[in-house]
Amino acid sequence: MRKKLCFLLMFPVLCVCMSLNAAAFSDVDSGAWYAEAVDYVVENGLFQGTGDDIFSPDGTMNRAMFMTVLGRMAGVTTELTTAGTITKTSVNIRTEPNTTSEVVDMADIGDAVEVSGHENGWYRVNYNGEYGYIRDDLMTATVDGLDDVAYTEYYSPYVAWAYRCGITYGTGLSTFSPDLPITREEICICLARYCEYYGLELPQLNEPVLFTDEDQLKNPDAVHELQCAGIIEGRDDGSFDPGASVTRSEVAALIQRFKTADVTVSVPEEPESSYDGYEVDANVPPLSDAVDDDWFDDACFIGHSLVVGMQNYLGLPNADYYAVSGISALGLLDYDLFPLDETYIDENGDTVSETGTIADVLAERSYGKVYIMLGVNELGPETDHWNMFYSAMLDLIDIVEQTQPDAEIYLISITPVTFECSDSSVNFNRRNVLRFNEALQQVSRETGAYYLDAFGAYCDDEGYMPAECVLSDGIHILADCYSVMRELIMTHTA
Repeated sequence: MRKKLCFLLMFPVLCVCMSLNAAAFSDVDSGAWYAEAVDYVVENGLFQGTGDDIFSPDGTMNRAMFMTVLGRMAGVTTELTTAGTITKTSVNIRTEPNTTSEVVDMADIGDAVEVSGHENGWYRVNYNGEYGYIRDDLMTATVDGLDDVAYTEYYSPYVAWAYRCGITYGTGLSTFSPDLPITREEICICLARYCEYYGLELPQLNEPVLFTDEDQLKNPDAVHELQCAGIIEGRDDGSFDPGASVTRSEVAALIQRFKTADVTVSVPEEPESSYDGYEVDANVPPLSDAVDDDWFDDACFIGHSLVVGMQNYLGLPNADYYAVSGISALGLLDYDLFPLDETYIDENGDTVSETGTIADVLAERSYGKVYIMLGVNELGPETDHWNMFYSAMLDLIDIVEQTQPDAEIYLISITPVTFECSDSSVNFNRRNVLRFNEALQQVSRETGAYYLDAFGAYCDDEGYMPAECVLSDGIHILADCYSVMRELIMTHTA
């Protein structure tokens, strides 16, 4: 069934009792067309000023700012766990953030640590199960492999949330470009994905408009979803102008319209079915003694944010990783920012890699094993969701078979989600995970690709992910718990 709910009640914001309003900003005239919108977004904790009494209404909204606004709108926690890397030799890990506290362990250059906080110039880390602090000049910490999103930036938890939920992608395999202006079309795409993630349907107040530059839209469905809902309009000349930047005042008005829209909230039509265990009917590699790390020297891993986690925590540095946080199987087929072997000299005289699709990058390299983990970002209750995933996985397997005819292909199942996540989500629930894993098993049977049962390796007796193994989103695996994934792939080989 579907329910009509006030959108303001769906996602509590972080600070709803702020005293600032348009009058508090010296550069926001009370008679300006955007003054009411500025009042709204500031009072609801979605925007802050850019100075003591400055809002910068004509300032350009960049990608980091917009993810922050969306994250605040969703009530995202600012707590963030990510991977860090030691950059010096013989680094002490101390019990407190100072140089006089007890040393509990020692890390070395290149070691990976889990980072869960930063205070007074020190990172709080987990290294080999030991929690402690490392001075921040002795290591680096970025968000989910994005080299240009430092852990300590104000927007980092919001970028991480948007990335992990599939609301945004990067501008390259390891870049997000936080300072790059966000475009009109990118805003539509992010808001459409936001609605999909939270099971929201916007009203259709207007008929679709055929813009004069319709052929320039990369995602016309997202643009028309927002246009039909009255959230965004085209230009006076009949164009949409998808690549144009947007000012802070324009985004404030757009967000006000979005937040006060008459949104339909999808809820499961029936409770989840009882769980009677998990049976696997696929081409499963036999259980064997664990192989050595060098067995993976000719392996590559393809997938989403959990594969980014594998790169950080499996301890297999000689494998190659083609992982994009937030990517779907269908999206990965079209993603064209994987670095290729061919390079060119850019306008600054730097050597830069050409980029291409997964088909392009596999065509120029050779592997003995190809691991694929996808599916969590397209989970959904509808038959179309299942069919699109199944079809895209078959297409991806076909690409791998054509470019890597001698490789063994391993499909890693979707891992379980926590009870809390499953109980509250239309998309990210146990029922959908099991359905999509059935799709993967069918792909395994049809293509001969091996099926690795990560669901069974992680789930409890009720088919849920133990809460202590994942982040607060109930989906993304913590560093220590990647040991389960490591054991699975090392003891199930063909």
